[in-house]
Amino acid sequence: MLADLLTPDLDEAYMTAHHRGRGLLHHVNPRIGLREDDFRELTHFARSPDTSRAGG
Repeated sequence: MLADLLTPDLDEAYMTAHHRGRGLLHHVNPRIGLREDDFRELTHFARSPDTSRAGG
């Protein structure tokens, strides 16, 4: 999980350059924390087949 204040485009560029495996960039509101929808998204990502980026 990447927690920072970069823009989504910069996050994606950083992850592509520094992380070879699959990854999920998902915003979690720090005032609220992880909610049911967040856990659904994480579960979907974890259960999805490996669709690694072509350039990664």
